[in-house]
Amino acid sequence: MLTAQDYKQLAAHLVARHGAVALTYADRAIAELEAQGEERRANSWRLLRGLVGDILVGRLAADRPLTLH
Repeated sequence: MLTAQDYKQLAAHLVARHGAVALTYADRAIAELEAQGEERRANSWRLLRGLVGDILVGRLAADRPLTLH
């Protein structure tokens, strides 16, 4: 099972590698997984997409640990 920090690191890697296009990749993954009936996996990508978006707009620092409250 992935931790919140794992997801944040994955999101940061996607942003570093692909920039804003990472949102498109996440949207595509979500749509494909939903079409396959893989709702649980689609939800994981939704979480990842949210973190990618937060990193892109500066709400979340890619290089700092995630803090959950």
